[in-house]
Amino acid sequence: MNSTTTLLTSSLKKDAVCKLLDISQRTLETMVKTKQFPPPVFIGKHCYWSEKIIQQWHQRKFSAQENWYG
Repeated sequence: MNSTTTLLTSSLKKDAVCKLLDISQRTLETMVKTKQFPPPVFIGKHCYWSEKIIQQWHQRKFSAQENWYG
């Protein structure tokens, strides 16, 4: 796998992010607008998120739940 392929496979388009999080595109847009989710990077008319930033967001979002010991 070359570096370009690696770069593209580590980037997700809006529809892939929505599918991953099981949310609508409108919900994702609102989350970005209200700073509840990281903003995308635009390349032309398309927007992308890195898998790494989504993983970091997920860890922050769920850290309290994962550290709960009931």
